[in-house]
Amino acid sequence: MNLLASREFGDFALHANLGHEWRREPTQSATIANLALTWSPIEPLMVFAELNADDREPAWRSAGARWWVAPERFALDLTASQQNATPRSTTWSLGFGWYGLGLH
Repeated sequence: MNLLASREFGDFALHANLGHEWRREPTQSATIANLALTWSPIEPLMVFAELNADDREPAWRSAGARWWVAPERFALDLTASQQNATPRSTTWSLGFGWYGLGLH
């Protein structure tokens, strides 16, 4: 069960996800707390910073950008992440998101 909340402040938005995550191994289930701040300075661009934490593993910090190629349908993402336990090991990812498959 999760509690999701979002609040917009002009071009900025704050998102929170608090709850419990059930995993395959019962002993690995976790209480989670995820926070994100987004900024959309122009229509196709969103810049974000996130903190993803649970009570089983060190927290992750991420920052990146999303470019909507087709608004609300297809986006390109660039993200840099670090786990708090290993701050000198940055993971970079380049990906895409395809949303609303089969929906018009």
